[in-house]
This record gives sequence, C-alpha cells and structure tokens, in this order.
Amino acid sequence: MFNAVAGNRGWTLAGAKMSGEDSQQIAGLLRRCVESFGKPLALVRDLSSQIETAVEVALPGVTDLICHYHFRENVGEKLCEKPHAKLLAGLRRLKTQAALGSLRKDLVRYSKQTGCLSAQQVEQCLQSPELLQDLQPLQVRRLAAYLILRWLEDYAADLRGEYFPFDLPGLALYRRGLTIYDWLAKVTSVAEFPRVELSTLATITRHLAALREDAEVVAAAKRLEKAESLFHELRVVRLTSGVDGPRLRQPVPADTPEITAEREKSLHAGENRLSQRLAGERDPDKVGDLRVVLGYLEKYRDKLGGHVIPHADRAPPLCGRANQQRLGAPVRRHETRVTTQNRHQEAGPSDPGHASRGTLDRQLQRSRLPTNPLRRELGEFTGFVCRDLQRSASDPNGTEKEKHQPSDPHPEEDPPRPPDPPPPQTSR
Repeated sequence: MFNAVAGNRGWTLAGAKMSGEDSQQIAGLLRRCVESFGKPLALVRDLSSQIETAVEVALPGVTDLICHYHFRENVGEKLCEKPHAKLLAGLRRLKTQAALGSLRKDLVRYSKQTGCLSAQQVEQCLQSPELLQDLQPLQVRRLAAYLILRWLEDYAADLRGEYFPFDLPGLALYRRGLTIYDWLAKVTSVAEFPRVELSTLATITRHLAALREDAEVVAAAKRLEKAESLFHELRVVRLTSGVDGPRLRQPVPADTPEITAEREKSLHAGENRLSQRLAGERDPDKVGDLRVVLGYLEKYRDKLGGHVIPHADRAPPLCGRANQQRLGAPVRRHETRVTTQNRHQEAGPSDPGHASRGTLDRQLQRSRLPTNPLRRELGEFTGFVCRDLQRSASDPNGTEKEKHQPSDPHPEEDPPRPPDPPPPQTSR
C-alpha cells in the first residue's frame, strides 16, 4: 500500500495498492494528488530509486528531501547487516540458546513435582534475600538457576523498541550471555564451590563458555560492535532534531529557520569530524565503515539539510493566529466594547482589556460571516449582557425585574436599540 501523506497535518491525500514499487504507478499517484490538492511546497521520501524517478517525472521543480529516519535506516543496514547475520548464524550453530532453554524447562518440571514457589514468593525473595534462609536448599539452588536462565532469555529488554538496524537482537543476546558466563566463571572457579550440589550452575557455565572460545562468533561480535558504534554516532550529528529516541509514529517537528540552520551546521560539522577521523584511521574495518557513512552523506547532503521554501505566489492558508504570525500574515482584531454611554465602538489592539474581549475575539475567529453584520449582532448581544451586569451590581438582592423586549420577527432589519440602563449605584 503506497500512500501520499500531508506531513504537517498527517492526512492521507491519496493511496494505491501496488504489487511492488513501480515508478510509473507512483508517478500516476502523485499526479492525481496534485490534481486534487495542488502542487506541494516540498516532498519528503525514503531512498528508493523508484520513488526518486517518479518524483522527477511527476513533480519537476518541487523541493525533494530525504527522510532522516530512513536515511539512518539505510546507513545502519549497510553497516550492520552482514556482521549481524554472521553472528546469528554462529549462535545457531553453537545451539547455546536451545540448550539453555531446555534446561530451564527441566527446572520448571522438577519444581512442580517437588513443590515450586509462587510468583509472589519469588518476588519477595528478590526484594528481601534474607527470606532465602527459610527455604529448602534444593529450592534455593533451583530458584537461582531459573532466575539466571530467565534473565538470559529476557535479552529483548535491552532493545530500544525499534526494528533492525536500530535494534540488534543477536548482539544483545551475546552480551547477556557473556555477562552471565563471566560471573559464573568466577563463582565456579573457587576451590570451595560445591559442584555436586550446584551442578546446574556448572552446566550453564559449560554451555556459555562457547561464546568466549568460538573464534568465529567472537570475531563476528567484535565486527558488529565496531559498526554499531559508528552507526550510533549519527545521533550526535543531530539528524532527528536532537531527539535521541524512537521516531516512529511521531509528528513532524515544527522547526523555525534558526533551528533548521543550526541542524544543517551540525550536520556539516559531523561530516568534517568523520573525514578527519578517516584520514588517521588504521583499522581496515573502521575505514570501510567510515567510507560508507561519508558516501551516503556526500550523496544526500543537499537533501538532508534545512530548506527555506518561498511561497510568495501562494495564498496563505486559513490557520490559527500563532501560525499566521509565524508565516508573517497580518492579524486583524475586530472587537467591541461598551462605554459608559452604552455606545458600541470598535476597539483596536492597543485598547485596554475588558471582560468580554476574549469571548468576542473567539467568536469572531470561529465565524465565517461578514465582519460588519457580525460586529453589529455581537454589539447588541454585549449591550444586553452588560446591562444585566450593571443592574445586578446596583440591585444585588434581585428585587427589580428586568423587562425584556420581544425578539425582532424580521432578522433582516436592524433591531431597535435597547434603552439606556440606569446609572450604577456602586462603583465597579
């Protein structure tokens, strides 16, 4: 499913179901979108060559930009795809995860036969280790082995919640396995370690030892760590508005020209730092990774930085007051006020505020009626409201009854002006 979305609103403008990315079908979709909504100010896309060809055919002259998230995704796949696949293949060959998973299931089965601890009891033991003294030694040994294996299987907690290449599940599993092995190696190497009673911990240590001893797995993990380190340096370049976190399903940030210029400056500074590092780097793996990143930055440099797009020939859209001020459109305020003589006058932006100003201003912004009739109707409404307020102040007990005049049956004619209210007895 291919969709064209308005970036500032998040509205889907057009969509089409395609068997694959085809430049002719995408160009036809873009033309239909232009026919319905007009020519866009700019277009933001991923790095697909088919979309690039369609944009050149259907939208010539439109500012073509690259999505920062998809840019980083392509760079990360180029850097991490091969070493990550090699690491996963090595872990599958060792069958370490499968063996430890089978061991955990055996512990659960044995615990059910001899009486297992509930989840609440396990939580209490984790919070208060002194409670382990009340348990049987066999329960304590099985509980310790189970918690170690369960923590290893929960390696997904170290991920960021995004898919590859922003998350590297194989590397997260490898790192947790090394953490457990290093800890168990210290414990089991003690001369007083009871190997018979704690044979399960010794079995776990034996299975995890392959993560340290297998040369192919170790080499793949080290190569992947080098690529991951350089890939995450792209966050320092501030390609994503300085936000170090997931950008999926988040609105497009509203940046000012100053922030956009600052990001472009940071982008060029980061590119210069990588170029200087490449000149002095001796590690062949890091040299190759640096060339990949610099190649992407050089190719898409003009499509990643900030762009101020002029639109003087376009009518400003109907929008809120804050957006009008940002775009430079004049903002006119039409307001009414009631003087002591109950006369309705137009108030400018410099007039002092009063109680009904905010309400009248919101009514005028929401309405699409002509200005003069609306101002007259609001003036009459304000006259009645202010007269009630003045009478309430002069007669707080409500002894006097107000006589309302009947509504005018002919709305097209000007209604008669209400009589002047008596002067207030108390000062407000």
